[in-house]
Amino acid sequence: MKKALSSLSKKKCQYLYFGLIDFSDVVDQMYNRLEGYEKLIYTASDDLLKYESFDEEKKRNRIIFGLTIVATIATILQVWDFVLGILT
Repeated sequence: MKKALSSLSKKKCQYLYFGLIDFSDVVDQMYNRLEGYEKLIYTASDDLLKYESFDEEKKRNRIIFGLTIVATIATILQVWDFVLGILT
C-alpha cells in the first residue's frame, strides 16, 4: 500500500488545507479493489468446495453402483435357487 501511495505524483492527488495531500480517493479505489479480490477469493473457494464435493459424490455413486450390482446378483441367485427348489 505504501508503495502504491508513494508512486503517485502530486498532480494526481487533491490538496487539502495546509499543504496536505488527500489520498482518500486512492485509498477508496484500493479498498474497492481489495473488496473485489476478496469476493473473487470467496467465489473461487466455493467453486473448489463444490468441485471437491462433486468428486466425493462421484466416488459415493460408484460405491453405491457397485453395491447395487452385488445386491442384484445375490437376489438373482436367491431367486434362481428358489425356482430350482420348487421345480425339483
